[in-house]
Amino acid sequence: MKPASRLSALALAAALASVAWPALAATPAPSSASAAQPAASAPAPAAAQANPEDWIVYDDVTYTPVLDDVSRALQQARQALDQHQPKQAAQAMREASQALAREAASASRADRQRAAADDRLATQTRQRMDALTRKLNATANGIAAGRIQNTAALDRTLDKAARADLESRWRVTDTTTWLPVADAPQHHLATAMDAYLHKDLHAAATEVRKADGYLRLEGARATSAARHAVDAAHADLVKTALALDHGAVKSEQALRASFARADHALALAQRERAAADWSHRAYADAGLGLSAAGRNLEAAAHWAGGETGKAAGATANEVRALGDKLAAGGHWVRDEVAGGFDHLGHALDRLGHAIHAPGQATAVRLPATPANH
Repeated sequence: MKPASRLSALALAAALASVAWPALAATPAPSSASAAQPAASAPAPAAAQANPEDWIVYDDVTYTPVLDDVSRALQQARQALDQHQPKQAAQAMREASQALAREAASASRADRQRAAADDRLATQTRQRMDALTRKLNATANGIAAGRIQNTAALDRTLDKAARADLESRWRVTDTTTWLPVADAPQHHLATAMDAYLHKDLHAAATEVRKADGYLRLEGARATSAARHAVDAAHADLVKTALALDHGAVKSEQALRASFARADHALALAQRERAAADWSHRAYADAGLGLSAAGRNLEAAAHWAGGETGKAAGATANEVRALGDKLAAGGHWVRDEVAGGFDHLGHALDRLGHAIHAPGQATAVRLPATPANH
């Protein structure tokens, strides 16, 4: 996928800034005075409105958002199988293969604009995408031949390993695809909390699984230590959703702790991604990543509450302001940006320690760059 130009990134930032983002659902504080309580002064973070209308729901109750041509075609194939229309299902699967091939070709062009280390990673991703393109074509042939007659058989063919390969394409996604849904997990976590407080546990579990769908995609984009944190948060959300289904979540505080760890992991991943964009001199994209990391730090602080959450919320505001300035092309100097990365990293580590999150912020060493004009 072709990396977004600075102009397109700025246009996206401006468009999103004009949206009236809804606040998280108001939730009463638990009666306990522990540090896991939400602080009264901690603002509820913004949640995205740009959520997909459709979801792919696999037999193991895994949710994947429908966000691009590949996922749309896969959803159409599943719907056609459900309606006993094998010809249409096979055609949709071929369209998914063609869309994935286009994305692989775009990833190949993007390789030339990346540093050597990222080039190796992107090349591996492209190779996986090429192999999966062939698998999707073979699956289309299996549908047409009558060997795959329903979604259960399809899920056995495109198993968890194949789905992981599908999600790996997000490693080379561009800003125009990623940015509009960067805050979508907050919408679903907030809705899950609201459903829990209204004792609709199954609805809460569904919303947690939808938030996890976005978390997995962010995990595909994550690198280094952040990937471990996102994977751990994913496992935590899966466990939380299952517990909600069985009525085993006994307190709002336990739910808040799980949500705080998820947002903490997202912030770690977005901070690392922003640092990588900066090293490639994609300063507007780095700013967008910093802003997203700041919003997720703010969300984690809201869920965690207490004095630690309050302090993290203050840092989140500082980081968001810096990220917004970078995205808008404002004046900056290297030391200012390096300080923003450091402050964000320290805040994430302090909050992570308080909420027992597994990941830590990696050191960011920004290359020497001239001051922004």
